[in-house]
Amino acid sequence: MTRHQKDWLGRTLPAQAKRWLRGGGGVLLVVALAINMACLGAAYGAIAWLGHLTIGAVVAVAGFKWKTV
Repeated sequence: MTRHQKDWLGRTLPAQAKRWLRGGGGVLLVVALAINMACLGAAYGAIAWLGHLTIGAVVAVAGFKWKTV
């Protein structure tokens, strides 16, 4: 991830910032899963959550490709 940090920020993040961002990202993923499951039921909520993760990954990859062009 160091390469991506240098590409986007021009520097690498300190170790403590990396830990906070990873922990916060994990918490947000679990919260998003819980919201989807609460609104749509367990099965459909999990499927919708996976769809949302897929859309987010496509947007992230497109952003990296756009940034490097």
